[in-house]
Amino acid sequence: MNAPIPFEKQVVVIYAGINGYLDKLSIDKILPFEKNLYQKLDTTFKGLLDKIVAEKNLTDEVEAEIKKVIEAVVAESMVG
Repeated sequence: MNAPIPFEKQVVVIYAGINGYLDKLSIDKILPFEKNLYQKLDTTFKGLLDKIVAEKNLTDEVEAEIKKVIEAVVAESMVG
């Protein structure tokens, strides 16, 4: 599937990469991590995507929520 990734989702996945969150995962866990991350952003953390679009800035509140969703998905990725 070659669908473009919306900007607000790119912000979160790039944040995960540049801040070392993906370093904790083996290579074979990266794609499932990304899929799970996007699913969480579309459901449980939908409000975060809306804030990223509205703010267009990495405020402390937005960054805290980004960390929360990434940490949750990393933890789930390490279990399976």
